[in-house]
Amino acid sequence: MGWLKGAWRRGGKPLFVVSGLAAAQLAWACTGSIGDGGDGAGAGGPGDTEPAAFEIGSTTRFARMTHEQYDRTVRVLLGRTEDETLRFSDTFRADAGDGNYDYDNATLVLGVDQGLHRAYEQAAAAIAEFFVEDPDLLARWVPTEGSDEDRVRGFIRDYGERVHRRPLTEAQVDEYFSLFTLGSTTYDEHPGVTGAVRLITEALFTSPHFLYRTEMATDVEDGVIPLDGWDIASRLSFALWNEMPDDDLFAAARDGSLEAAAGLGAQVERMLGDDRAVTVFTRVLSQAMGVYRYGNIGPNPALFPDVPDDLSALAIDELAAMMRDAFVNGGTYRDILLEPRAFVNDQTAPLYGLDTASLTSEFEPVSLPAAERRGLLTSVGFLTSNSSSANPDPIHRGLFIAQRLLCIDVSAPPGEIPPLPTPEPDQTNREAIEIVTEQPNTNCANCHQRYINPFGFPFENFDAAGSIREDDRGNELDLATSPEIDGETITVGDSLELIDELAEREVVYECFGQLLTSYLMGRPYVRQDAQLRQVIGDRAYANRNVVELVTGGLVSPQFTHRRLEEEL
Repeated sequence: MGWLKGAWRRGGKPLFVVSGLAAAQLAWACTGSIGDGGDGAGAGGPGDTEPAAFEIGSTTRFARMTHEQYDRTVRVLLGRTEDETLRFSDTFRADAGDGNYDYDNATLVLGVDQGLHRAYEQAAAAIAEFFVEDPDLLARWVPTEGSDEDRVRGFIRDYGERVHRRPLTEAQVDEYFSLFTLGSTTYDEHPGVTGAVRLITEALFTSPHFLYRTEMATDVEDGVIPLDGWDIASRLSFALWNEMPDDDLFAAARDGSLEAAAGLGAQVERMLGDDRAVTVFTRVLSQAMGVYRYGNIGPNPALFPDVPDDLSALAIDELAAMMRDAFVNGGTYRDILLEPRAFVNDQTAPLYGLDTASLTSEFEPVSLPAAERRGLLTSVGFLTSNSSSANPDPIHRGLFIAQRLLCIDVSAPPGEIPPLPTPEPDQTNREAIEIVTEQPNTNCANCHQRYINPFGFPFENFDAAGSIREDDRGNELDLATSPEIDGETITVGDSLELIDELAEREVVYECFGQLLTSYLMGRPYVRQDAQLRQVIGDRAYANRNVVELVTGGLVSPQFTHRRLEEEL
């Protein structure tokens, strides 16, 4: 029966379910690295024999939904878009995480193992029971007129299109309908058509066409495959809203307008104005800006008694407020780097040296002295997430700038990493770090002297709680360094001079384009993404706002086409 096969039993009766979930765990097409990116496993395949007018990095045709996308999509299909309590993924094992993947949608780590497969089956059974117990859902999706067969086939076509996120073929309709007889006699409490609908619903929600964002277009043009409207609709909706397409997107897919530049642009503009896009890109930008390290924040209360106990959560909220503001209010990447302001509440304001008299627990923007702080790199979240419990951590501060602002491919350190040294009483933190990491003729010195320490030492005037300090336990601070930026060695006197230099370099904006490209493509950057990175980077350098940067990526041929790969 094709993909409708395999059986398990409940109540002594066999029930057919969609198998092939394990088979749908295809060998993911590529891996990549920071910097120039990897070639991708698809390099050298049939797609390279017909050069395309533009390069496209390899992507999978079968991207599994994250658990959050699963729950949000199920809620839409059950007509409960605002019901956050309706969750079926609570029994799923956690989505795989990996330090090499910055975003939740990294397809390389979103596989399906046997345990998750079983959990999908159990969730589908619960969803199907929920469906048939809701008279509004039955009335909306199951026709009331015609023969039992006509009613069930009508349900399969209409609701199946929603679940699959594209029209079903007649062969698929027939395969689902083959469950009619079994379903109509399986459930004592749901006989006849209702029972058939229940079993077929169960099969729909275990189908790879539901669990995976399948891309079915196959026609080749100039060595690449243009996605059809249904494929584009899913790419857009999951990238922008973290859930399945809405009625307008389905209509645009059906009438073909989504495959035209004007129709695509109109849908992108509409969707980016929705609160769901604001929520998604607040998180995406936070992840791009290093929120993954904020869980490590924990200044020593004996040394910093006035720091809030929940500074980690507060810093995450602060970063989210900053990124949301940039997305909603026309902010640019240059603003994120340079603007002398912060988002504070009554608990975090003292860390910035601000009075709390007029503040509440809500975060609000405040102006800061431009001679003291500037942008993301002087925010409490960045500074404390890159500190030990007692001292600043110039290694991770510098590493963040090298990797996230300049996209330098810094190799992992050899062997075990020793803990950060504790400075001697007459020694600065910088001096202690230099002794450990910059010994001549060592592997450590090569990276630390060139790519890491020069970017971290200018921030030594900020302590482990993110506050400004005038000295290092009585020792004079040395903030001057000579970092290398895009092949040029420059001299800066402190963090503000470094930030100003970074904000004027095109490579910094291209790197931001690389970070957004990685999210939009759902996998690490590869060299074939260079054109898309450049499009976004050029717009960022020209001071276009963040929404315009995202728009440029979404309407690009890299987003609306896929690479021609060897058939799997």
